[in-house]
Amino acid sequence: MSSLTIGNSMIKKYVYGTAAILFFGFGIYLWKIMNTGLYVPSDSSSDYSDLQSQKNLVIVGEDIITKEDIDWEYSQLTSDFSGDDDGDLTSIPELYDKDEQLKSLRDRLVSYLIERKLLYNFVKQDTEFNISDPARYSKCIGEWQISIKESLAPIVDNKNRERLKSRLCERDIILQYLDEVVFKKVQISDTEVADYYKNNVKKFEFSKRVLIRQIVLGSEKEAKKIRHKVRSHSFESFARKVSITPEASSGGLLGPFSKGEMPRVFDAAFSMRRGEIRGILKSTYGFHIIKLEKKFPKSKLSLREARPKIVQELRKQKQEKEYQVWVEMALSAVPVKSPRPL
Repeated sequence: MSSLTIGNSMIKKYVYGTAAILFFGFGIYLWKIMNTGLYVPSDSSSDYSDLQSQKNLVIVGEDIITKEDIDWEYSQLTSDFSGDDDGDLTSIPELYDKDEQLKSLRDRLVSYLIERKLLYNFVKQDTEFNISDPARYSKCIGEWQISIKESLAPIVDNKNRERLKSRLCERDIILQYLDEVVFKKVQISDTEVADYYKNNVKKFEFSKRVLIRQIVLGSEKEAKKIRHKVRSHSFESFARKVSITPEASSGGLLGPFSKGEMPRVFDAAFSMRRGEIRGILKSTYGFHIIKLEKKFPKSKLSLREARPKIVQELRKQKQEKEYQVWVEMALSAVPVKSPRPL
């Protein structure tokens, strides 16, 4: 559901951990998922279970990836989503096979860590980029110091401190290089925008849509209590204070969306009057109280109105291509050695 996603803290913590595989664990992969889509070259894929008998799993340029490194990365990704759920929250059906997802995570960590080291080593070879400039490390060093300070489990081992610093700084240097070098040539012309609009005009035609605010609670008891208190003028304030979904920070604002784009619980909004509050509606996400903010008739965006979205999409496509070319260049320029063929 992209920006309409309404996932919340009730989903099992290991599900969040699985999401961390793509969004939090690998630095550069955060950018790739958000902006280009994940790309892992087949040349750098490997299976942890086949390599774990070796002390040094892989040598990438000047860096050695050890079994201990993989285990540490794995522990960092899984440490925040173990334990019991809050007993006050509604039980949510388990969406994934926990053991299978965690096994997949450990297997894929080898590939992800190889790619990070590969790209970082490639950046070091570019003398014009000047990787030795201390200013390039100010942001990641600051993040590192904050992470050390705020860690729930204090990192006292110097080796692990250095691992964390490397993880943060390698990520940040790669992102800098992407912005300053790899994507510098990406340009979007007016002709490309017009052609995209012409060839994808249906993407900019919309059926009836609604804009709502919602308050989501973890139990029916809580939802009933809030439903008795909330009024149209106070709905936004209550959403900010008590709702457990991410859009709480914007007063529960959700949409605009068409029927069928969201879970069926939200179909009720299409029969509501503007300003009307309805609840309590139950879904796998919790107990919803919704307020209709606005209805939109069928519409079609003009080329001018659609331009920002088109430019964003075309830039994403071009950046993905440039990124893939860059990875292939790195694979040719940086030696990767392993006890077994990768």
